[in-house]
This record gives sequence, C-alpha cells and structure tokens, in this order.
Amino acid sequence: MKSLFNFSLILNYYIAGLLLLIAGLLKLKDQNISEIMQILFDRGIISLQLLPVIMKALPIIEISIGILALSGWRSNVFVFILSSIYIVFSGVIIYVSDGYFMQPIDCGCFGENNHDFPVYFLLLRNMTIAILLICYYYKINKNR
Repeated sequence: MKSLFNFSLILNYYIAGLLLLIAGLLKLKDQNISEIMQILFDRGIISLQLLPVIMKALPIIEISIGILALSGWRSNVFVFILSSIYIVFSGVIIYVSDGYFMQPIDCGCFGENNHDFPVYFLLLRNMTIAILLICYYYKINKNR
C-alpha cells in the first residue's frame, strides 16, 4: 500500500508538469485573453501595459517549468515550484469568482477551446494536485 501511495505521488508530479506544459503550449497557440485575465484587468489588478507582457510571458514560463519538471532535474526544487503555482492559481480563481463556486469560469488554462468549468472543479483539481505535490516534497526532502 505504501508503494502505491509513493507511485501516486510521483505520478502526480509528472501529471502536474505535463498539465503545465500543455497549458503553456495551448496558450502560446491561442493568445486570447481569458476570462480570469479580463476580470483581473477590470478590477485594476493588471494594468493595460502589463496585460500583454503577462499574456506573452506566462506560456513561456509554464512551458519552461513543465519541461524542467518532466526532465526530473532538481525535482526537489521543481516540486515546490509546481505546488506553489497550483496554489497561486487557486487563489486567483477564488478571487475572481467572488465566492460563486458553482459558476462556470474560463480559466484560460488550455486555450480557446476550453470548456467553462465550475469554479469548484478547478479548485478541486488544483488543490488535489498541490496537496499531493506537497506530500511528495516532504517525502523526497525527508530522504536527503
């Protein structure tokens, strides 16, 4: 049973990296402004000057982190980076949803052909990945 849990932690790490890589590639292909970015702009969190910079930089950052995580290089560092990314994305989703967790929202995670998922689904996905990544982080750093 313990080896199954360890396998699940490792599998989750690679799924998290792969999801980030795919999201970055699809954002690079389709550079439309997501609903989340639009809300952040409307609320004055992101300025008009910063919006195009984020839209161009975010996919490149996601692709880079995804590739490095999938390579297995310095996994003890990238597991922390991945979990932080999923937690921050969850915080942004909570902020833009205004507590309406049943409301569908286009997170822009996987490009234009993304179906709107309810906020609770996005949060459940991100936080499950993040919690398992944190468990993996403690497991690999305990063995050092």
